[in-house]
Amino acid sequence: MEEKKFITTQPKEAGSNPNISTIIDFEVELPTDLDFCPHLSVLVYDRIMMGLSQPILGTFSINLPQYIEKTKLQYQFKIKKAREFLLENTKDQRKNLSNSLGFDVDEIIKN
Repeated sequence: MEEKKFITTQPKEAGSNPNISTIIDFEVELPTDLDFCPHLSVLVYDRIMMGLSQPILGTFSINLPQYIEKTKLQYQFKIKKAREFLLENTKDQRKNLSNSLGFDVDEIIKN
């Protein structure tokens, strides 16, 4: 996996913790088998005086397999509830819904 270097942020507000609410967003490819999925390790530096001094402010690790599994379970639950909702509707209601959405709702129920 490629190491991301020097992701910079722009302070939102002046003060003692200007980046405290900054969100850093990037995409990485992860293995489909969670046994091979790594933890995301992060080192946070403070680049003072144009990078001459870079003290480490902190380090942390995020257990990606745990979050991926949790997200997968949440989606499975939402899909189950959506199927239950669709099954509660009559065939005519599902046909009207299919026409308005542009795809066959009954096909989703079958899968």
